[in-house]
Amino acid sequence: MRRKEREVSDVKEIAQILSNCSTLRIAFPTPEAPPYVVPVNFGFSLQNDRFALFFHSAAAGRKVELIESGDNCKIGWETDRTIEIGAENADVACKWSCRYESAIGTGVIARLEGKEKTDGLSRIMEHYQFPGKPQFDEKILARTNVYRIDVTSISAKRH
Repeated sequence: MRRKEREVSDVKEIAQILSNCSTLRIAFPTPEAPPYVVPVNFGFSLQNDRFALFFHSAAAGRKVELIESGDNCKIGWETDRTIEIGAENADVACKWSCRYESAIGTGVIARLEGKEKTDGLSRIMEHYQFPGKPQFDEKILARTNVYRIDVTSISAKRH
């Protein structure tokens, strides 16, 4: 990271940044270039200083094809939150700046089943402040895929 003073390395602070963000963008490698980037709703967990990200999808589509094209789908991801845009001197464009928090990283995707699947969905609902313990309709669960990204690298920044 070029601007070391903006780097966030404490895992609890990184978890707070993830908590503040509403959309995760995942970059999937493709056989043809460029990568396929898709925004998703997400949740996360932090255990023993290791992050896991959770997202869901329909049971079919481009995203599912890319995930299931290999048994070890390696991806890149990003999430951010704009806090403020502006400047002390609004008449000079080069004086404008953006206050933000962001996290980027890489990971390996695993499809979840059974209790892990509903736990992953619960993490997503928790992230968006669902009140109480979520209940899931079995018919909808049957046509919904839930994935965990085991984070292999993470970098966070605050400005």
